[in-house]
Amino acid sequence: MLKAERITFSYKKSAKVLDSLSLEIREGEIVSLLGRNGSGKSTLIKIMMGFLKPEEGSVIIDGRNIRDIPIKERSLLISYIPQTPQYAFPMKVFDSVLMGRTNSVGLFSLPTREDRIVADEAIEKVGISKLRDCYIDRISGGERQLVLIARALAQRAKYLILDEPTSALDYSNQASILEMMRELNKKGLSIAFSTHNPANALEYSDRILTLDSGKGMLHSPKDLMDGKTLSSLYGRKVTVEAIKEGERERIACLT
Repeated sequence: MLKAERITFSYKKSAKVLDSLSLEIREGEIVSLLGRNGSGKSTLIKIMMGFLKPEEGSVIIDGRNIRDIPIKERSLLISYIPQTPQYAFPMKVFDSVLMGRTNSVGLFSLPTREDRIVADEAIEKVGISKLRDCYIDRISGGERQLVLIARALAQRAKYLILDEPTSALDYSNQASILEMMRELNKKGLSIAFSTHNPANALEYSDRILTLDSGKGMLHSPKDLMDGKTLSSLYGRKVTVEAIKEGERERIACLT
């Protein structure tokens, strides 16, 4: 289990962004973080990754405080996909995915044959084998997100955290990324992702953490289907509709 316990955090001379907030990600589930801009979603993710230190509270991974886990070992437990990834220089898709094996490569060592096999398996798993030798700056935004997911898979961590994985994507690519997350979860990966889109949270999550004024509350998707909590969260009326699409139920949120 990955847990954030009673986290309090504020940036310099500002009100508390997070106020005694707790969250747990159980093995085998998908948890989404939902809230307005500035509600603390990205801040909580950075704290759970160990990038920011909370004023109060702690992050526990499988019973151990994240501060007591060396960075290299931490990367074997949890992988992260940022909202706006940066590339220092153009690189090929395969090389980017291979970077996910850094946690298994010594300081003065080169990637092994096994590392390369793992990278290729991750590329194949997310369906981007045709892009293997393409440069990152020459593929679409949706394809770049799939590259990042492949790199995270190459890490072979237990937990995957994504910060706004669909924010800059069109509808088709959003659906591809979310479906990919669901398939990876079915294969045993525990996932948390932040989103501005309540429909995505309702359709693809086992539980949803709503953040507002530094506080957080966990819900099941069923809890939010009446639209009352979402209306309060966003300050305007939200209507939730379940739409039957073949054997599947899709979610639409209307304002």
